[in-house]
Amino acid sequence: MSDLPARGDPEDLGPYCRYLLFNSAATTTEVVDHAGLKPNKERSARRIGRFIGAVHVTDDELIRIAPEGVLIGYEADDDGAMRTEGFLETLRGTAPYRSIIERIREQERIEYVRHDPVVTQTAFQEVGALVTGSRPSTQQVNVLMKLLQAAGIGEFRVGRKGVETRFILADGDPTALDAVCTPERITIGQLPTRSLQPPLDAYSAPEVSTQLQVALDGSDPEAVAELITAIETAVDRVQLGNQP
Repeated sequence: MSDLPARGDPEDLGPYCRYLLFNSAATTTEVVDHAGLKPNKERSARRIGRFIGAVHVTDDELIRIAPEGVLIGYEADDDGAMRTEGFLETLRGTAPYRSIIERIREQERIEYVRHDPVVTQTAFQEVGALVTGSRPSTQQVNVLMKLLQAAGIGEFRVGRKGVETRFILADGDPTALDAVCTPERITIGQLPTRSLQPPLDAYSAPEVSTQLQVALDGSDPEAVAELITAIETAVDRVQLGNQP
């Protein structure tokens, strides 16, 4: 079996990364206690997050957000557009997933089911075997399809009544997968300034609530790292200001 993640819902990465945005490092217990995730969901979200580069775990078992995870945790916009862009960005940078998508396009594995352009679970498995050297399980393929859904590429649809589980491409567009294979990585330089409302339990004092105004004005990982530093500095000031 390949090393692709086989469990979990990528949408759980939203609250996971959001909590880490306001905490420079956290243990798994802290994430469970404060991010609203049950232990099994924390484990699967961490596994997916590490695989796509959204979070990393230090040698002393502390979890930190990576620059690629910033947009996934940035949920202040009402329509979730930045979170969607964050998932798309990580898919572009995850070699096995990107290679599978590129092979699907090259081999023209898109077919039509009930007039919708789709990629079937079987197609993902067969192409995945070529890329990883072993046939991915249905669970591993399902995680990939859910990631594509989180990235706004289409819809994961569980099979029923004799129709195979499949991924339906967005807006009936058979070229929707092209977005994952775009050579240029998405930049965040032109994203608007947003207001970040941290979760109340991100701090030790639950009665404290603050709002950070942060401009996403970078176009490379260094700029994203500066954003994280700015948030951490602001959080530290809040914590110091509320000490007795």
